[in-house]
Amino acid sequence: MTLSEYMKQTRGAAKALADAVGTSPEYLWHLASGRKKCPDVTLCIAIERATDGLVRCEDVRPGVDWLYLRTSSSSPAMRTTPVQRGPAPGQVPPR
Repeated sequence: MTLSEYMKQTRGAAKALADAVGTSPEYLWHLASGRKKCPDVTLCIAIERATDGLVRCEDVRPGVDWLYLRTSSSSPAMRTTPVQRGPAPGQVPPR
C-alpha cells in the first residue's frame, strides 16, 4: 500500500499518522505526492511501524538498500523490538 492510499482510506488518517510519527499531515502529503523526498530514514521506519507494515519503507524512500538494513544484525534502526537494558552497575533491578 502506498502512503497516499493509506492516508486516503479513512478520514483523519493523515492527521493520526502525522501525530504518531512526529510530523505534519501536510508534510506527509508532500511525501506521498512526490513533491518532497523523505530525507530521513528514521521517518520511513516510523511510518512503517505506525502503519503496522502496511506502508513499507521501500515505498516511502526507494533509493535505500532496505534489504541490507533489514537483514543486517548490526542495524539497530531496523530492530522491531526495543533493546532491553539491565540496571546500571551498582543499581538494584526493580521488582
